Amino acid sequence: MMRPNPSEVWGFKSPTAPKGEIKWKYHLCIGCEAVFLFVSTHRVRREDHRGVMVIPNSEFDFLEPTETGRSEISCTTIIERKFPDNTVPRKNPCGTVARRLMKDLAHHVRDSKQLTEDERDAILDYILDFYGVGLW
Repeated sequence: MMRPNPSEVWGFKSPTAPKGEIKWKYHLCIGCEAVFLFVSTHRVRREDHRGVMVIPNSEFDFLEPTETGRSEISCTTIIERKFPDNTVPRKNPCGTVARRLMKDLAHHVRDSKQLTEDERDAILDYILDFYGVGLW
């Protein structure tokens, strides 16, 4: 049975923020209960997008490189899926990120002034539930 594990990147359709349009996206699994964050192309903006962690494409070397050479993990939309899920393609996961990136993500979330307390607590709870406090 296909079931996501933390640190795996999966591709499937999900609602996009802020309009809620259903589009194909990549998602980083952060929790044992199929909890994900969006992974997308980093776009240079006049101001930083709230709750985004910018990373080099090399962190996702199993995905097509982006024009900017960077990708981003959005920490403001937490996506929960129920598995098994027949709408998720069987060609998953697309790849796995390094434990170090999950540690960097946890530090980014912990130190972010852009995330709400609820967003911060939820993401850290999911990550640390899998990795434990040894991740710090």
